[in-house]
Amino acid sequence: MSTNLPRRDLLSGISAMSASALLVSCDGSPGHTAKEEVAPVPQGSGHAPEKASITVGAIPIIDVAPLHLAIRDGLFKAEGLQVRIEDIPGGAAGITRLNKDLDITFGNYVSFIQAHTEGLALRLCSDGFQAVRDSFGLMVAPGSDMRSAADLKGRSVGVNARSNVLHLLMLSLLSTYQVRESEVTFVEVPFPDMGRALAQSKVDAAVMAEPFITGTQKDFGAQQLDDVTGGPTADLPIAGYACTSDWAKRYPNSAAAFTRAMQQAQHECADRRNVTAILPKYTKIDRSTAAIVRVGKFPETVNPTRIQRVADLMERFGWLKKRFDVTAMLG
Repeated sequence: MSTNLPRRDLLSGISAMSASALLVSCDGSPGHTAKEEVAPVPQGSGHAPEKASITVGAIPIIDVAPLHLAIRDGLFKAEGLQVRIEDIPGGAAGITRLNKDLDITFGNYVSFIQAHTEGLALRLCSDGFQAVRDSFGLMVAPGSDMRSAADLKGRSVGVNARSNVLHLLMLSLLSTYQVRESEVTFVEVPFPDMGRALAQSKVDAAVMAEPFITGTQKDFGAQQLDDVTGGPTADLPIAGYACTSDWAKRYPNSAAAFTRAMQQAQHECADRRNVTAILPKYTKIDRSTAAIVRVGKFPETVNPTRIQRVADLMERFGWLKKRFDVTAMLG
C-alpha cells in the first residue's frame, strides 16, 4: 500500500479548486511501438471549412488542456475555424448533444464505443488523453486496514459514474486479485465529494483522478492503495474527441481542420510548461498547483491499435457482447 504523501507541502493552492470546474471524464500489453497503425487525418477537399464556427463540448479538466491551448495560440484560427467551448458535466452528456448544440465533443472512449455500438455512428476526430502511472488511483482514508485491492471483498468503492472508463479500470484491477465485481459494492460519488465520503466512511475506497488525488491527500490525509492504470491497463487511452459520422460527411473540411489543429496542440502539450501555463486559464487551479499535479500523455494521432485495447477490455468484462473493431469509428 502506498502511504507516502510527496508534494504535501506544495499543495496549498489546491483548496482554491472549484468542484464544478474540475469534473473528470471518466478512461493487452503495454508499451506499444511506433510501428502501430495510425489513423489518417480526415481528408477534406483542401478548401476552407464548410462550417467555420463550431461548438465543442468539453469538461474543464486537465485532459482538455490542448483544446484550450489551440484557441489561445490561434491554431484553430490558422485552419479557418472559430471554436467555442461549451462546458458539459461528462462525456456521455456531450454525446447526447451531438448534431444539436454541439458539433464535436470530448469524452471517454468507453462512452464513445458504447454509443457507437448502440446505434449512434461516431467518428473519432482527435485523441485526447492517455493514462500514465498513478494518474488514476484507488484511494482510502488514513488508517485504513486494507493493504491491497484483495481486501475490497465485501467493501464499497466510490466511482464518479458507473460504466465509464474508470469503472472499467477498477474491474481490471480487481481481477488481478481474483476479486469479482459482485463481491464489491460500487457507489456513485462525484469526484469533489470523494474525500469527504472516505472520511465519513460512506465508502471504503474511491477511484480518483488528478487533481482530486492531490486534493484528498492534502485535505483529508487520504492514502493511495493502488494504481488503477498498471499491468494490463498501463498507458491505456482514456479520452478523445468525436463527432457523428453524418457531421463528418457533411463537413469534411471542418473535421479535417479540427484534427490538424488538435494534432499541433497535443504536440505542444508534450511540453509540461505549456500545460502548467494553460490550466489556470480555464480551471480554478492556481499555477503552483498546476505545476505539481500529475499529468498524463496527450497523443498526437488517433491510433486504432491502442484504442482497440479499450474495446477489448470492455468485451472481456461483458460490456460488449462481441468484439468491436474500433476502425469502424475512423471513417
